[in-house]
Amino acid sequence: MTASPCSTHSTWQVPYRADALRLYFAHQFSNDRKRINITASERYYFGYGYTSKAPHVSGVRADAAGSKVSLELDIDLIVNDPQNIYGASRMAELDLSDVSAYIVGTANFDKCYRLSKLDVSLRHRDRPPSRR
Repeated sequence: MTASPCSTHSTWQVPYRADALRLYFAHQFSNDRKRINITASERYYFGYGYTSKAPHVSGVRADAAGSKVSLELDIDLIVNDPQNIYGASRMAELDLSDVSAYIVGTANFDKCYRLSKLDVSLRHRDRPPSRR
């Protein structure tokens, strides 16, 4: 497979499946929907889905650099169902705070080479009570 240069950018186009952040989740998102928020580094169509099937959500368009998009997780996921978050190399900022409590295992951000801000903090409602 050879990469071809974009006609409007100095970056290289890669197949969308190769340009993905792989995460494992354990949660019933169908009953408790959560969002992944992305700030784009350029115009791109983001999405997510199982690694072995067609994307569950695709074509969520960021119009330009700095545009913000949200991907809503709405399907039940178990540890054996890794999800690809498509557009990893085009993410300038990634907010996983709504889903971070449900990420299982490790995450490799090697394809997120333009990422300048990452939020994996837990939302207040998801935090366990503090001990005093």
